[in-house]
Amino acid sequence: MKRLLYCIPALALFCASCEKDADMHPLDNSEEICFTVESVFNAEVKTKATSAVTELASFNVNAVKGALGSTETSIFNAEFTKDGSSSTYKGGKYWPATDPSYRFYASNVKLTPSAEGPVVEAGNTTDVVCAVLADPSFKTSNALVFSHIFARIGFCNIIAPEGYAVSGLEVTLTPKTGGLYNLYAGNGKTDGTGWSSVSEGSSAMLASSIGSTIDNGLYLVPGNYVLSASYTLTAGDYSENFTKTSTVSIVGGKINNISATLPEGGAQQIAFTVSVAPWETNNITATLS
Repeated sequence: MKRLLYCIPALALFCASCEKDADMHPLDNSEEICFTVESVFNAEVKTKATSAVTELASFNVNAVKGALGSTETSIFNAEFTKDGSSSTYKGGKYWPATDPSYRFYASNVKLTPSAEGPVVEAGNTTDVVCAVLADPSFKTSNALVFSHIFARIGFCNIIAPEGYAVSGLEVTLTPKTGGLYNLYAGNGKTDGTGWSSVSEGSSAMLASSIGSTIDNGLYLVPGNYVLSASYTLTAGDYSENFTKTSTVSIVGGKINNISATLPEGGAQQIAFTVSVAPWETNNITATLS
């Protein structure tokens, strides 16, 4: 009788353990967590030291529970790989039997989980893309929408004022080349929100000749930057040197093309226009003084 009484608690514990295991394992392959990818990736060639992401063979996924950006608990952090020739990505992870209210973060670089949202360490030699899925469908394939977290600077086209020759032109800025990016804080933002511990690179030359349409291919952290333009205007016997600066907003997830017409000699202002091409469009006007 004593032996039977000892066995009953043990059996109860064993059954509870089995029930928990059954709850965490799939009933069939249809319960595997899988994703498809929706994006605005464009087919582009390598620019400078950085290659634009045009497709993904695999990416990293951080599954979490709890309130996004405040009390997140990491459930798993795994690589998901494209399943053969299909458009589905799998990582060997499965849904529990009941809806766990998972949320997902994804990136093409390593994710470091935290209660405030996972973080990636990003440098501008890699085109980093990230996705946040706050309301996934349970036990179905979910689509991830990736966005580029860096901004890009394309051409810097400077136009000479009528009647003047321009020499010694140098248009420069000092880029922020990388740092830590929080996927929750930066989700949907293009102004540099979500970035911290940002590093600064060397001064970069954007234009050294009039009418340049060369793609600089410069990746940088989005945000406000000071553009500096130095040049000499000449007309007949007249010659004058100028150095002018202006703060412009460089938009994340876009190629920012810069244009400006130099003012005539003695003028106090120069109008800079920043327009953006695929990755989306945005127009910005700045004034140098």
